[in-house]
Amino acid sequence: MRNQFLMRDNVGDVVIKGLESSIRWQPYKRWLVRVSASTSTSKIVKFDSPISATSLKGKAITEVPNYLASAGIVYNGERNTLGITYSSVGEQWIDDVNTQKLPDYQTLDLHAEHSFPFGLKLWLDIQNLFDAQFLDKKGEQCPGRFFMAGLRFDF
Repeated sequence: MRNQFLMRDNVGDVVIKGLESSIRWQPYKRWLVRVSASTSTSKIVKFDSPISATSLKGKAITEVPNYLASAGIVYNGERNTLGITYSSVGEQWIDDVNTQKLPDYQTLDLHAEHSFPFGLKLWLDIQNLFDAQFLDKKGEQCPGRFFMAGLRFDF
């Protein structure tokens, strides 16, 4: 049996360029619309490693999507809040030498909340409402539709 070791070394210099934008608009008293987007590129410009067999110079940083975008609408009622958010995550490299890319994916999330008297609130989040199947940035299968609920007391 042969032992194998994984050794990592630090990257010297990276150039990262990007743009990010966010808009919040309240067309009516109880309605809020949100839109945000970002894009980025990265390039390793210096990589001097005595332990690496492959130079990473000119490669992109792993696990950073080329874009992120989301849009949502929230209704804030007197006792109830209901929000829905669409998110899109772009392609991303999952290996240091940029040979394997994860494809982009989209999800739809839902948030509902009800306020009771005396600051008590009951909430429910449903992430990935339509159970989209995709690989996350670690190359693992996503959990699918995911429910979270809670009871909160605000004072």
